[in-house]
Amino acid sequence: MNQEKIGKLIANARKRKNYTQVELAEKIGVTDKTIGNWEHARSMPDMSLWKDLCTILEIDTYELIFGEKKGKKSKVKSLEKMGRTIQERRIEQNLSQHNLASKVGLTRIAILKIEKGMFYPMLETLVKISNELNVSLEDIVYDSH
Repeated sequence: MNQEKIGKLIANARKRKNYTQVELAEKIGVTDKTIGNWEHARSMPDMSLWKDLCTILEIDTYELIFGEKKGKKSKVKSLEKMGRTIQERRIEQNLSQHNLASKVGLTRIAILKIEKGMFYPMLETLVKISNELNVSLEDIVYDSH
């Protein structure tokens, strides 16, 4: 994940649609400052905004997450499937929820909610989890078929 590439992608897609930062912000329910932070690689869009952001900017979620096009379309897993993938990989690594939580800066309850599909984690959190579990972000986020 390259925040600078993702920020440039968001900015370019917004400009292609002839939206100002204010207009895009209003469409997805955030501030124009938030859009600016994304575009300047200071933060990343929350997962709960991905679908709307991708629809409005006419980009694929893969592009949003990785800042580039993928050859074939990929389908984002449901929260429940993402959670199961994280749980399975955590168990394979012999980590407790508490151990994983402390390694990625969350509480055990947050890991529990992620694994149960009850919580939209931030993209940065998914990256930390994938790194700790030695699994690619793509494997956590996308269906393989």
